[in-house]
Amino acid sequence: TESPASPAQDSAAAPGISSPTLAATSPTAMPALSTTPSAVVLVRPSPTTVPPTPTETPSTPATLTPVREAAEDVAEIRRIIAEYWESLNDYDVDHAITMLEPAYRADEEELIRKDIGQMEMFRVKLDVSEKTPPEINNDGDYEARLSIGTPIDTRTVLMVFRRIDEQWWIVFSDEVEE
Repeated sequence: TESPASPAQDSAAAPGISSPTLAATSPTAMPALSTTPSAVVLVRPSPTTVPPTPTETPSTPATLTPVREAAEDVAEIRRIIAEYWESLNDYDVDHAITMLEPAYRADEEELIRKDIGQMEMFRVKLDVSEKTPPEINNDGDYEARLSIGTPIDTRTVLMVFRRIDEQWWIVFSDEVEE
């Protein structure tokens, strides 16, 4: 029987599979490469090999998590913005309102349906571009300003997004003065 894989092995292999490593004589030595392509030798680490302790790791994932999460949040918010305005331009109000936080949807659904109905009647399409990127505001929500081009003018719309139970919702969207 084989002994369980060490944590160092698990991070580089699929679950339940230990990964082989190239044999090297020292931690900094590169393995010798043969001129014959089929001569690569794979060996398992010896049982005396001790994985590095967390203090030996130059940076831990925890130090990178907030930046990674913020980038992922911004990407998700941008995806929601694109999907929301695409739905409006497709006159698909039923899909657009599913992105609104339920209490906000209850307050705004009738007005949104009316506005989209008018857009569809006149075959209006809105030209949407990001004016300011999604940023965290004083309330801890993300907000973004968009430039909305209509057939007669360009307006600025502020959209606010809140994460509730692991899901992003639009909690505010309205024209603002610049």
